Amino acid sequence: MGAEVVPGQGTSFRVWAPDRRRVALVFEEARSEPLDLQPEEDGYFHLLCRDARAGTRYRFRLDDDGEPYADPASRYQPQGPFGPSEIVDPLAFEWTDQDWPGISLSGQVILYGPLVHFAHTARAGVRDWSERDQRFGPTLASTRWYWDNYIKPPQGKTDDPRANPLLVENLEGVAPALITFGTLDTYGEECLAYARLLDRAGIDVRVTEYPRLNHGYMVHGWLPEEDRSTLGYDAACETYDHVRQLAYRQVA
Repeated sequence: MGAEVVPGQGTSFRVWAPDRRRVALVFEEARSEPLDLQPEEDGYFHLLCRDARAGTRYRFRLDDDGEPYADPASRYQPQGPFGPSEIVDPLAFEWTDQDWPGISLSGQVILYGPLVHFAHTARAGVRDWSERDQRFGPTLASTRWYWDNYIKPPQGKTDDPRANPLLVENLEGVAPALITFGTLDTYGEECLAYARLLDRAGIDVRVTEYPRLNHGYMVHGWLPEEDRSTLGYDAACETYDHVRQLAYRQVA
């Protein structure tokens, strides 16, 4: 999503505008006519522009709207949120902290997360998506969208263990874990599988399953009282308490 510099090819622009018929790329320098992005599946539009490079400022024009808009996935807004977006090449950044060893992970909290790419469920020992009850979500379609934006082939490998905890061969020495999810969540069995792997590796793990709650129940912790469910609110509050207990235990 947004503008991504592709070495040797220019810059790739992608935007999601499912309610629009046309998306055009408008350069701030007015050096050329707007360039139309090509429509893709599921409401996406895409264009690979060879002339665009880091530092170029741009916006998107939707249909025949008079004023173009900033890129909602922009990396840099030099003139604020309503000004033009600017292409940034993160690979060009020169790091100055190569000798910093980083910090140790004292604890890990898994809140109903996807823990293995949908193409590798058999290898991870969890059910294929065709066998899961997706009525309460997330669905395979939304999960596919998540993974397609998180790991983009061919640069990203769908079985990269850094994004697939269930594919890590040895979890010995990782931090103690808190794993929590609702029983209606389609990611629930992935959470349980990860808990079993941690337990097998001798890692202290605490698992909490909340009956009759689906994915994203934590949102009820900050919704107005009239919009939240009692079950979701109680579960969110308890999860906050468990996170605090884990954090304080590690600090102590």
